[in-house]
Amino acid sequence: MRVDDSAGGDGDRIAEAGETVGLVLEIENLGGAAAPAARLALSLLSGPATVIDGEAQHPALSPGETAAVGSLALRIAGGAADGAVLVLEVELGEGMAARTVRRTL
Repeated sequence: MRVDDSAGGDGDRIAEAGETVGLVLEIENLGGAAAPAARLALSLLSGPATVIDGEAQHPALSPGETAAVGSLALRIAGGAADGAVLVLEVELGEGMAARTVRRTL
């Protein structure tokens, strides 16, 4: 997961208190068959942030193919401490796969 704070922060690619950050996720088809295009959903399970834009589309992927999926966004709380942990869940398609991600500020 890459952080892009160029539009809503100081541009150092680190999510910090008071910033609105974009997230770019790298996804890969690890299966043996093509994966259809589907919705990607991001939700915050815990931590000092708010999901601003939690949905994106990922493209159809052939086996072994990767893609960068962007247009997801979080607003980090103004009082968030350095070292605070965000616990995010990413769901790829309905019932396809979900993954929990921990990100330290």
